[in-house]
Amino acid sequence: MVKTQRIHDKAYLINTVVELAGKTSLEVGVVPRGAIIEKVDLEVIELSDATDVSVGLGNTSGYFISKGSVTAVGNIAGTKTTQTLKDESITLSQTGTATKGKVAVRVLFFTPSTYLAEF
Repeated sequence: MVKTQRIHDKAYLINTVVELAGKTSLEVGVVPRGAIIEKVDLEVIELSDATDVSVGLGNTSGYFISKGSVTAVGNIAGTKTTQTLKDESITLSQTGTATKGKVAVRVLFFTPSTYLAEF
């Protein structure tokens, strides 16, 4: 017997790895209008000689993570949850010019929708 269930808000993950050398800022992903951004995480994979990095939303640099240190391997979690009113870019910017380093930016978000799942 097939059962059905309504599923609300499908989850998506942006997972972008960035080489920091020679970059000052860039777009790492786009989140659609109406999305609920639940979690933003920055993982330092390789140490960098840049001063710090920030993860922003649209034109607001550092909205999720402001001046996160890239001098130690590890994770930095953003502290904000928000809902977008329009399509928005997730941006990565750094202070100083890096000649080395690698980070991963992960953004978990949900889109407002309803699906009928059968199982």
